[in-house]
Parts: sequence; C-alpha cells; structure tokens
Amino acid sequence: MSDTLEKDLLYFQAHGLTVAAPEKLNKALALAIDQMHTSLYGESATELTATEASVLQAGGFDLNESIDKDPLAETATVFAALLNTGLTAKEAAKRLGVQDTRIRQMLTERTMYGFHINHRWKIPGFQFAGNALVPNIGGVNAALDPDLHPVAVYQWYVTPEADLETDGQPLSPLEWLKAGYSVEPVLQSAAEI
Repeated sequence: MSDTLEKDLLYFQAHGLTVAAPEKLNKALALAIDQMHTSLYGESATELTATEASVLQAGGFDLNESIDKDPLAETATVFAALLNTGLTAKEAAKRLGVQDTRIRQMLTERTMYGFHINHRWKIPGFQFAGNALVPNIGGVNAALDPDLHPVAVYQWYVTPEADLETDGQPLSPLEWLKAGYSVEPVLQSAAEI
C-alpha cells in the first residue's frame, strides 16, 4: 500500500468513515456532485452596486476578503460521506432486527430519516446507537421539514446549540438525545430549522 493511500485511509477512519477503498468515496462524491443543483457564484463585491459596496465598507466589511473554503465543495463532501456510510433499507432492517417493510414504513412515517438517491433509500448512520435508534430520534425526525437537504439535516444534528447546554457546555441535538435528556428542546429546535 502506498504512503498516500495509507494516509487517505487513516484520514477517513479518523473522521468516522469506514472506507475500504478511497475510490468508493470518490464514486460517492461524484454521485453527490451529480445530485446537487448547479450554482454559480462570483466575488461578492462584483455583484453589488457602488452604493451597496460603500455602505458595507463603511460598516467594516472587507469586500476583498477571500473565502478560504468553498461551501459547495464542503456540501458535496459531506453529502458524499452520507452516501458512502448510509445504509440501505435492507441493511437498516438487519441492524435493527426488523423486516424491510418496517423500515420502509418508518421512512414513510418519517420516524427514520432517509433520502432517495437513484430511486433507492439511503439511511444515514448517525441516527443509530449500536443495533437500535438513538432514543427519541424518531419524533425528532418526524418534526424536521421533509424538504431539508440531507446535509442540512446532518449538520443540524451534529452542531452544538446554546439551548442544549449542560454543565456550561453546549451539546448538539444528537449528543443531547444520546445522553437521554428531555426531547422537548430538540423538538422545538427541529421545528425552527
């Protein structure tokens, strides 16, 4: 195994991705990019009128500041990871010890989060705790807007929120649910996104 390949595999493993081969993740990334809406964006300063630019500059905004990270590339990367690590309905059924039909029913009821890709369900693994679902995640999934992009759902679940604080430390909705705290503040947050 080459040093580069070994470093790539270690990188993926360190970030929770069980990738047998980076080529598999590359295929998922290509599929993610194919599924994304085409967006073109340029330098923000060129899209502003002279008056708008002057108001923003007077307010302290640097219109020449470059963006270090490409938001579309980051979205595609996270989406590819969700595709690569997501389960099929059959795999989710096996993990939970239920029939495939029960998984499809949960997906229809939205008590299990999943999304269609190429006419098949992909079920993100973040909602599992071992061979069960994270406590109370079914109600939270049902409260989420069904039109949210899978990356938005994932980012919401894993981003710490000030309203979900314990011992002075904000927790993400997923951490909060895994810790067994009341589902109510997570449901309220889910309804607001």
